[in-house]
Amino acid sequence: MSKLVEPDVQHVIRPAADLVGAATEAFRVELSNQLDSGAKQFTVDLCNVQKIDAIGLGMLVAVANKLSESGGRVMISNASPAITRMLRVMRLDRILVIDDQGGSSNG
Repeated sequence: MSKLVEPDVQHVIRPAADLVGAATEAFRVELSNQLDSGAKQFTVDLCNVQKIDAIGLGMLVAVANKLSESGGRVMISNASPAITRMLRVMRLDRILVIDDQGGSSNG
């Protein structure tokens, strides 16, 4: 069942665990449901995530690319220093807005 979503509202998705391997399926389903309902602004709160593998990164990039086509964006919040560093080294901060612990965003 889909629900009416206001496209300009910031939707928060908080994965319950690391985004690795088969554990990313629930995260993928939640992202898909939000996209299908028309959401354009996402915050992915990584407070419960210590590891992200290529599958998890691929999902974030795919969603960011899809949203950018319609003027949307993905913000990453509460990422560990290691994840934040990895995202920046991989230059993913060009397509993902990284909200540093202090609350300022870069992108």
